Amino acid sequence: MNIVKLHEQIKKCRVCVEEPIGNPLPHEPRPVAVLSSKAKLLIIGQAPGTRVHASGKPFTDPSGDRLRDCMGIDEAVFMTQIN
Repeated sequence: MNIVKLHEQIKKCRVCVEEPIGNPLPHEPRPVAVLSSKAKLLIIGQAPGTRVHASGKPFTDPSGDRLRDCMGIDEAVFMTQIN
């Protein structure tokens, strides 16, 4: 499967609404993923919060602040690298 098809499948995912484990989401799902065939590092977050859901960009919340702090880079550099 190529990366474009994979990204399309991720964006269409509705498992958390149609087949939830526990309570369904209180809002429509919005899977957040940035894929690149040139990436040298894979960072996976679990269950993004409402800030990430609203922005549609990964790690735009306190977990992102901690991640960038651990990596020693600021938000501008981080966002430049994932776009």
